[in-house]
Amino acid sequence: MRKWLIALLLMIGAGALVVWRMPADLVVKVAQPEQLGIDLEEIEGTVWDGEVDDFKYRDLDLGKVGWELEEVEDWSTQKTRWKLDGEGPEHRFDMWLSMTPEGEYTIRDGSGFLPAKWIDVSRFLPMINLDGRLDFDIDELELIDELPSSGTGRIDWAGAGITGAVEESFGRLQMTFTPAQGAQQGIDFEFRSLQSSDIRFTGSGRLNMANYEITVGTEVSPRRQDMHEFFREIGSEFRDGKYWLSWGGSIR
Repeated sequence: MRKWLIALLLMIGAGALVVWRMPADLVVKVAQPEQLGIDLEEIEGTVWDGEVDDFKYRDLDLGKVGWELEEVEDWSTQKTRWKLDGEGPEHRFDMWLSMTPEGEYTIRDGSGFLPAKWIDVSRFLPMINLDGRLDFDIDELELIDELPSSGTGRIDWAGAGITGAVEESFGRLQMTFTPAQGAQQGIDFEFRSLQSSDIRFTGSGRLNMANYEITVGTEVSPRRQDMHEFFREIGSEFRDGKYWLSWGGSIR
């Protein structure tokens, strides 16, 4: 009985090794990632260790992306740990990613930058685009079904601003986030302006999976009477030298 068990385990191990060593481009053809909005060109290497020179996800051009399987963390749940890195004309990233087939992801030791315009805010701010660059350092970020469930890290928004129907520059902003206090899932975040400008922000909020709530305090320079009128017209509360607004809803 023991010999049969050992033989079975060896067969399973050999089968897994064959899969991991398969050419990555062959696996991509079988998996058909285009159904998920993913377009991959010029694929090299294996499932275990490889790279793609032209990675597109929906409307985002992620350029060159490389991967390497570090380990299988849990064979029972098929949880794997990967080293990922990528770069393009406007972005760079480097991180460790743990994932399961059920859609649970954990990012650790992630760093890099990306253009703020990649963040789509049209649902909340119609005809508005973000400007500047987002520099991020992620200690840990857990996601379930593509939604953040917990995390710790920092994001710096350099050259912060908006374009479109309204154009404004905000200097440099910083956001820090930590696991939500008193909740099983979610992220608490705080943000503030780091540079002097006509419009300065401070605020906090919570992202609880698909739902969010946020409170923003805005300090406006006396010479910007147009912005003072704007905040008065939208009904914001004025106290402590700032205009305060609060809102919440679903990100889906």
